[in-house]
Amino acid sequence: MLLLKKKKYACMKLENLGEVQNNFMVKKNWVKEMKGIDIVRRDWSEISKIVGHHVLDLILDMKTDKDNLSVLIYDYLKKLNDDIAAGKFKLSSYLITKVLNKDPS
Repeated sequence: MLLLKKKKYACMKLENLGEVQNNFMVKKNWVKEMKGIDIVRRDWSEISKIVGHHVLDLILDMKTDKDNLSVLIYDYLKKLNDDIAAGKFKLSSYLITKVLNKDPS
């Protein structure tokens, strides 16, 4: 679990455990759950959501070597920076949409 603030967290939860044989679960299904964090909001660009999900997956993945986590994240962001500089993303990936709830006047 990654707890950022009250009501803002991301975690891996065990869901749909399936059948139990001899007191052991036969099937384990891990599901990522996110509440209140920025990448689940609609007013963020697609590229920021992709990056946020990838970094969060690295943090929450139980197989990731936590001693090298900062290096893995840095390497990913460095590659992303190179891809952005090379123009590998569509312009639509950078768009942020926001709907006004009230009349601007």
